[in-house]
Amino acid sequence: MDLVIGIDLGTTNSVSAIYDSETCKCIPNLEGKITTPSVVGFRKGKRLVGHSAKRQHQLHPTKTIHAIKRFIGRRYQDIQSDLPLISYKIIPTEQDDCMIDIEGRRYTPEEISAIILRALRESAEAHLGESITQAVITVPAYFNDRQRQATKNAGALAGLDVLRVINEPTAAAIAYSLTGGKKKNVAIYDFGGGTFDISILHIDGDLAEVLSTHGDNTLGGTDVDQILSDWLLNEFQKEHNVDISHDPVALQRIRDEAERAKIELSTRTSIQINLPFLYTDETGPKNLQLSLNRETFEELIQSLIERTIQCCQTALKDAKISISDIEEVVLVGGSSRIPLAQKKLKSFFNCKINRSLNPDEVVAIGAAIQASTLSGASSKSVTLLDVTAFSLGIDTRGKFAPIIYRNTTIPTSITRKVTTTVDNQRTLRFHVLQGEDSLSKNNTSLGIFELTDIAPAPAGTPQISLTFSIDTNGMVHVQAFDQKSGVREAITIVNSDGLSEKELEAIKSRLDTNTEPSVHIPEETTKESPPLEEKIRDDLSKLQELLNQHEERLAEKTRFSITKFQSQVHSLLQQKNTQTYPTVSNKLSKLLNDLTQQLTP
Repeated sequence: MDLVIGIDLGTTNSVSAIYDSETCKCIPNLEGKITTPSVVGFRKGKRLVGHSAKRQHQLHPTKTIHAIKRFIGRRYQDIQSDLPLISYKIIPTEQDDCMIDIEGRRYTPEEISAIILRALRESAEAHLGESITQAVITVPAYFNDRQRQATKNAGALAGLDVLRVINEPTAAAIAYSLTGGKKKNVAIYDFGGGTFDISILHIDGDLAEVLSTHGDNTLGGTDVDQILSDWLLNEFQKEHNVDISHDPVALQRIRDEAERAKIELSTRTSIQINLPFLYTDETGPKNLQLSLNRETFEELIQSLIERTIQCCQTALKDAKISISDIEEVVLVGGSSRIPLAQKKLKSFFNCKINRSLNPDEVVAIGAAIQASTLSGASSKSVTLLDVTAFSLGIDTRGKFAPIIYRNTTIPTSITRKVTTTVDNQRTLRFHVLQGEDSLSKNNTSLGIFELTDIAPAPAGTPQISLTFSIDTNGMVHVQAFDQKSGVREAITIVNSDGLSEKELEAIKSRLDTNTEPSVHIPEETTKESPPLEEKIRDDLSKLQELLNQHEERLAEKTRFSITKFQSQVHSLLQQKNTQTYPTVSNKLSKLLNDLTQQLTP
């Protein structure tokens, strides 16, 4: 029987897992680590994925793609507030889809996601010693149809048959084995790197019924990092009267420090920020050194945490239950570790907070259990009754007419009768929408189709059956049927992200042959960096990797000296001081060789 893995394709990190012999385990990547950063880098015509891509981020911020999950399946006009969060360039296509531009080469969000998924698949194959061709992939509960289909496309590009796309909070519920035992209502608080979901579930034996779900696809740990980054930038500007927000290398160093600060302040009450030689101008080098305590941190992110609580209030209202009906809150996602989030949750729900599983791994474990059930590899059976996060309907003269309302249990199928408005009308045009706004223009367009050759009749006479269906993947199908003429027309909302089947196959072929995309814009190409500069940047990456692996073995004074030297090299590269490159390269090579001999067997 073929193995089927579960994959949590996250904004910040991704994890894969396998359910085998009635036990579930996360699968380490090729570096032996459970979590793989959802980062893809490009350097010298090569693709880097995961930790190696993240390590080059400071040196090559414009060539390193992170948080791609924020853009998959979305229109360019809808991502403007997210653009300040990233270090690379995104441009719109003619269809207003998003395209990543790396020095003139263009990539779709699906392609970048597929590179990450392929790395997870290859790691699983290496670890398990078997070929992997099938998977269950999780998505935020608040992903719309376009985003779900785009994620499924990414799986196909990675060589995976995606058996099911399931909601992350639902996967978490499976992993926590909440099914079984007494009846109870549970809240799944999923605060990840780029998205937030809250789901209210009713558990009864082996039945897990989602009563409601709510969330925010632009709220996560990345936003916490951005608030901290803005604060650090402001502190630097106040001290030095210099705005470095347009310096990509300095900005990425601040972003990385903000992420570190966020993580450390989850377990400590105060930390030191130390970024020597962050910027250099004609007056000399400038450092960022200050103390940051948890109290200040919590003041900065208070509004973000309150937004998650507001989502919880909406989910409870939609579920038609009170706070006192919730017996347990399950924490999911790395950002759920933030003490302020836990404090606010405890105050709001006033019940048990379940932290028994690693928040970074719980979704992948649930996906793996569901994968084993679908493949028949496990005797464990859980009946899941999930819901749709958005209403679905059609446009009627600029107004949105819902047919399936949000939080309807799926799979589902609902039929409504529609008719003509003009005598002898032969065609009806249906614009399918997803959302909650009363105005059609403010909702997400899923597609347009027409029913033609309607039998001639006076206005209002034809009986047209319009059927909306949502399957277990959350995918939408719509059908119109003229009862008199027997004419039928249907639309399945697939490839709604703007990629044709031919384009999908072309991208998959490029990934299979490990070649770079052929899309190229000559007028936007940039000059190659001098070979010696590339060597310095490569050696800096190797040095940082060595420090990351063996930092605890170095004396504090030695670490500071190395960090200071790194910062000086960064400054020289920033200034393009090419006359110093030979000397710098020799010193860097010697330091790298000496440390390698000292720290490695």
